[in-house]
Amino acid sequence: DLGEYPVELIITNAGGCMDTSYIQVINVGGAITPDFTADQTDVCPGDTVKFNITTPLDNIDAFHFETDDSRSFHCFQEPSLDWAYVSETGMMDVTLYVEYNGCLSSVTKEDFINVRGPIAKLDYEVICATPFDIEFRDSSFDASNITWEFGDGNSSVASMLTHTYDTTGDYIVKLTAENPASGCPASVDSVTVHVKDIQAGITLDT
Repeated sequence: DLGEYPVELIITNAGGCMDTSYIQVINVGGAITPDFTADQTDVCPGDTVKFNITTPLDNIDAFHFETDDSRSFHCFQEPSLDWAYVSETGMMDVTLYVEYNGCLSSVTKEDFINVRGPIAKLDYEVICATPFDIEFRDSSFDASNITWEFGDGNSSVASMLTHTYDTTGDYIVKLTAENPASGCPASVDSVTVHVKDIQAGITLDT
């Protein structure tokens, strides 16, 4: 049977004297059938999901939850996992790995967590040849409409565009992503862009 067994050797010589060895624990492992639950399976970005192991912990030496494209992590002392999905939306698989006396087992629940609603994500590129022009691209998840704020009083709803700044400076750019049908709040991503017009010059006396 699976378990931990303390083994010792007792010897007796012809004179009737006995001696007992130290104890050697034999760990007998094997595949177990792990299982887990979640306190909610339909969430908005940023909502925390609590995963709990339902397999008796007496038969588990170590475990690991894997979800959110392998982003999830937890300390080994924690008997459960609290995880907020903030990187992507859509259906998420969840896998539980367990180890008992050196033997690994796992269970995967496909499309177990539905992450709905918008997650704003912006990308940008500075064009060095024309330093006042910056290219912006919307990379948001599950957004039905977006709004750009460029930090200079201008805005746009285009998914991809080149914005031209009038003067140099540091500008906080915000992208707001919305999806009212999801029932989830709007999401905002931001970045500080540095508009510089660097000119090389040399002065020297006569």
